[in-house]
Amino acid sequence: MQEIVPQEGQELQPALATLTAEQVADLQAYFMTQVLGWLTGALALSGGLAMVVAASPELQVLLFGTAWVFVVVVAVLFIAGLVVARRSANRNSVAVVTAFAACVLAGGLALGVVFREYSAYSLGKTFFLASAAAGAMMLYGYFARVRMSNWASTLLVLLVALGLAAGTNLLWPSTYAAGLSSFAGVLLFVPLIAYDAHKLKNKTFIGLGDENTDRKVAVRSAFGLYFNLLCLFLSLLSFTGISI
Repeated sequence: MQEIVPQEGQELQPALATLTAEQVADLQAYFMTQVLGWLTGALALSGGLAMVVAASPELQVLLFGTAWVFVVVVAVLFIAGLVVARRSANRNSVAVVTAFAACVLAGGLALGVVFREYSAYSLGKTFFLASAAAGAMMLYGYFARVRMSNWASTLLVLLVALGLAAGTNLLWPSTYAAGLSSFAGVLLFVPLIAYDAHKLKNKTFIGLGDENTDRKVAVRSAFGLYFNLLCLFLSLLSFTGISI
């Protein structure tokens, strides 16, 4: 049977001992399909909303004409992200899906500000590059035979580097600091996507036999990949984007 390694805080159910390798693979494929379905829907919704915002000057004035409205949008994105990421056993899947949808909608509104600054060609090209990189890393992470638990420390160092670069650019705006921040973002989010995809195989079994738990885990996993892909897209856009 294929080895199943529990994540931190996860206890594997006794029923797993009776599963064959083929059954394990089928369950993992089904769970991955759920995650990719939620991810695809999130990207389509946020991307479509961003294009609507970018194409409507009236909507831009309504949403971003005053600073507090933009702050509210960012706050919704942040709060919804926290709700989705929470590992709450008593939270039902409807609440998690609702929070996920709110996060995606807020992300689409915020992306609308970015979309209006760049040409459609460069946006499409950058999204293709980000999606291709993310897809390759998801395949690598999902099918890799190596343990990726030792990646955590390296990813943490990259996260600190990204935070320092972003903070430097905020305090002392410069092309160099912005480029460094974007480069650190690419270095962080490319392997992070592989790392998250690698963990999906074991997350399959957290909700085994419980549809509500299974959906919650799938939505939280999709949110993590959505966030990483979005950040990778924005990091690449600073290199490949063509301003209007």
